[in-house]
Amino acid sequence: MLKKTVALLLCLAMVFTLCLAGCGQADSSAPADSSADTDAASTDTASTEAEAAEGDATEAEATDASATADEPEGTYKAVIAATPFSGMVLHYIADYCGFYEDEGVEVTMEYVNDFNSLLESVNKGAINIGTTYGTAGPLIDMANGHDTTIFAGYMLQGCMPILAKEGTVWNGVEDLLGKTVTSRGGGGSGNAPIYRALLDLGHDPMTEVNWMHGVDQTVALEMGAKGEADYVVGTTGIQTTAKDFGLVPVAFLSDLQPEYSCCRIWALTDWLNENQETVDRLLRAWIRAEEVLETDRDLAVQLTVENTDLNQEYVEGFEKDPHWMVNLDPHWKGVSTYAATLMEVGILPEWSNDELAKHFNCEMYKQALDECAEKYGSENPDFYAKYQASYEEANADYLANYANQ
Repeated sequence: MLKKTVALLLCLAMVFTLCLAGCGQADSSAPADSSADTDAASTDTASTEAEAAEGDATEAEATDASATADEPEGTYKAVIAATPFSGMVLHYIADYCGFYEDEGVEVTMEYVNDFNSLLESVNKGAINIGTTYGTAGPLIDMANGHDTTIFAGYMLQGCMPILAKEGTVWNGVEDLLGKTVTSRGGGGSGNAPIYRALLDLGHDPMTEVNWMHGVDQTVALEMGAKGEADYVVGTTGIQTTAKDFGLVPVAFLSDLQPEYSCCRIWALTDWLNENQETVDRLLRAWIRAEEVLETDRDLAVQLTVENTDLNQEYVEGFEKDPHWMVNLDPHWKGVSTYAATLMEVGILPEWSNDELAKHFNCEMYKQALDECAEKYGSENPDFYAKYQASYEEANADYLANYANQ
């Protein structure tokens, strides 16, 4: 977190810019540059450039960022993690605009490349919260007995393209049948929207498609260019790099399944229970940042570029794309559908919604949303009305059948 004096100097320097306007009060008349999006892109957003720098990403050390229980007011702290491939724009906005300071919470960011490394740091107490590590990873981990809880969301839709050679005609998801298709995740768990679409059409997506899982994105793009793969399932934003290989998006995962739950925000259940005030303050800061994101996409791009190794063209390629959707709601509908799909194709062990519900909490988000609406709602009533309504729709089944277990 920026020191208070640095933040003040920065705000003064930018006082006449559009950026400051975005932070001061989100202009409800300014349209968002892209509609909400994103599937828990299980580390969705790896550019060739970012992957090259992957080895430089810093893994949190337990001695540097130990998890702490709630402390007296003014010392609420959390350590969050994100991949270096896409960063976490709500954190950048909340920090830059002073929302963390307003809400009385101190947040430290650590960049960790992959889910397994993150789990190790979380278990050591070095990191409290995972943000951009997909939906499948947390679900599989929970089903295997790790007591973590999804309590918020990040990308509801990732900007994840299905790439093919320029000139390829796309008739729909059944075009993948019998074809060679690469994907980045080792077990193919990030392809749930494709599986769901094919299952709904009566196909077996695991046997009727020639999958090549765990293929590095640069290698996959080369395979697509050489004709060694018919289609490449890309990570968020990779279409910007793919054009250099003669590959273009023929569809996006969110075209096949809108609001599919790209990446969810989660923490150890014990830590959540012991730090509810910290989480409430954190969520309030992120909700306010989400409002800025929707009204000032240029600022979002600027801050992501400044805080990651991604260039502006790459960041604009996903943060200004209408397929990319950020939504802090934990979104039971998206999570439970994702889990059901992975169970149906044999990636996730058989697991009931009763069990899944023990690792899901939407009430923390709702409390923070209500508090923000009461305090800041007059600044942008449409924003808060939209997310109050979407909360009821996305979590209706959970609230009716599982919330009071």
